[in-house]
Amino acid sequence: MKSRADLVAAFHRAMPDRVAEATDLWLGYEQGHGGNLPVLRRLLHTLKGEAHMLELLPCGDLAELAESVIDALPGGGRPTQLTGDSLLAALEALGVLSASAGEEAAPDLEGVRETLRAARAALLG
Repeated sequence: MKSRADLVAAFHRAMPDRVAEATDLWLGYEQGHGGNLPVLRRLLHTLKGEAHMLELLPCGDLAELAESVIDALPGGGRPTQLTGDSLLAALEALGVLSASAGEEAAPDLEGVRETLRAARAALLG
């Protein structure tokens, strides 16, 4: 059985590939590949669950906010500039969070969180 430290290390090692995959999925969705959206949602949902299980709350909370933006997108609707900007910023922040794991000063993510909240609110009307 792997230790928690091993699982956390594996989570952080996998993050660059996951961020790249999520970014590609979003950009493809913006170009009209509607099938990318459920795949992106599942990826964010998995990241959220793993992060919360490993008690990596900043990563889990950020993934959850990003997932809530995806959930707020109207079926078949076109994303707004704010939607795309907020999701891409969240994905970049997840990568930065993971890369800075173990450092004393965690990056300030409040601006990213606020942008995600604003995007979700705009989509929900």
